[in-house]
Amino acid sequence: MTELDVQSKCAVTSNIVFWSASILCFLLDRFILSPKTLQEQKVQGNKAFLSESEMWDIFKLAFLNMGPVTILFVKMEHVLRGALDIPQMSEQEPWNAVREIPLFVACIVTMMLWFYFTHRLLHVPYLYKTVHKVHHRFKAPCAMAAVYAHPIEFIFGNVAGVGLGPMLTNCHPYTAYAWFSLALLATCKNHSGYKCLGAQQHDAHHEFFNYNFGNDFLDDFFGTKLPKDKEH
Repeated sequence: MTELDVQSKCAVTSNIVFWSASILCFLLDRFILSPKTLQEQKVQGNKAFLSESEMWDIFKLAFLNMGPVTILFVKMEHVLRGALDIPQMSEQEPWNAVREIPLFVACIVTMMLWFYFTHRLLHVPYLYKTVHKVHHRFKAPCAMAAVYAHPIEFIFGNVAGVGLGPMLTNCHPYTAYAWFSLALLATCKNHSGYKCLGAQQHDAHHEFFNYNFGNDFLDDFFGTKLPKDKEH
């Protein structure tokens, strides 16, 4: 059996983290927490309850994006790396904290900038109507809905933002695996709807649409943060 390359291992890592986190939140929503606790913990209270048919729709598109579409992205990255002659470190090379920690931070900054500006672009009327509206189907999302998006948005708005940092920095594979794990945990957390997981900011974007496009710093800087009088 051929050993998986680094990009394929990043995809596998992402799937493990995403499905583990989203299924755990699904179990909390459906079977573990009481209705009273859900009402207290969910940012939008009972509005966050999704029907079985809605959850099935979310699962189908999430499976498509995390499976075939992610495989397509890995193939695209291989072609891009080859065309631009971008090297890939080997797992056999030693991991060096002095080198890798700044590169990990660079991955975070790259994704923050990429996601904010592509997200703003997706709210241009034409792109919203043809692409981004899919993701905004749910005004009170759940963790699994983090990847409920048009495949074009998923590739260029989501996965590209996560994959761009490791590619540009040529970080160690172990740094890339850690980064993909963190990124998938963060997006599940932000879409979970749980106050205790800090989902308030992105939940408000789904509820109010024109606010909170990225992180607090960029939303503050560009004047797109949700006004205090609209907060829950």
